[in-house]
Amino acid sequence: MNGHVDATLGNRPNINVNLRVPGTLDLDHWLGVSPGPPAAAPTAAPQAPRATTGKPIDLAGFRAFDATVKLETSAVEVASLKIAYADLEATLRGGIATISKLTGQFYGGAVDFSGTLDAARNTLAVDLKGSLQGIYFGEMLRGTAGTNSFGDPNLTIAVDGKLSATGIELKGRGTSSEEIRNNLTGKAGLSGFVYPVVTQGSLGFARFATGVGSLFSSNMAFNSAMLQGFVNRQNPITGQVSIGGGVVTLNNPKVAGANTTATIASSTSLATETTNTVVSINASLI
Repeated sequence: MNGHVDATLGNRPNINVNLRVPGTLDLDHWLGVSPGPPAAAPTAAPQAPRATTGKPIDLAGFRAFDATVKLETSAVEVASLKIAYADLEATLRGGIATISKLTGQFYGGAVDFSGTLDAARNTLAVDLKGSLQGIYFGEMLRGTAGTNSFGDPNLTIAVDGKLSATGIELKGRGTSSEEIRNNLTGKAGLSGFVYPVVTQGSLGFARFATGVGSLFSSNMAFNSAMLQGFVNRQNPITGQVSIGGGVVTLNNPKVAGANTTATIASSTSLATETTNTVVSINASLI
């Protein structure tokens, strides 16, 4: 790292920090809740997202001094979240960290947050507001589910697109990152588009086969509507997403296809990392 640190000592030290860190700032390690030391150097193979832990966060450091912080890093990592090219400006007074600026990149999208981390009491209270603009959907799927391609050798479809979450409001409280995660509540507006594209196989043959099969099977009728309405085109998406009780819920956002609309009801448990999704199709005949 490079930069400068100024300190005024006394009964309550006051520290002024302005640093540039050309690597990853591991906040879990800094807060004393990491299961082990941070990696000495990045590896070529992608690593699985790190889980939150039940280890209590040491809040004494927040209350021991006051500070003004300006920080630029290649990445900030906390629990399973990683923000690239992070730029942070914050003040710490009486155990309350006020974040005036937190920007960076998250799966290729722009991060913009502000808020407070209140450690003045025995629990850490989180209150953040902001937005995520232009997240690459395919990149997010590869980073979370491991792939953005679905199907078989006869027909494989890769899902790409861009998503934005605006008007984000997040609040949580706890003594550990796991407890804070489970107590998080919040909401955001969802917009953007999804773009499924055929990467292997014949879309024409698949449309013909599912079209014929739809005369005899409701499942084939659903597949036919999906192929006809959404594949190889940009499909706008609008809706709301919320979080509460450790579950992220898609509140019936709509995806507009060609004479077809898909409504998505989905819930994802952050604790078990499982997702339950129901997609409803409304196709208009022309």
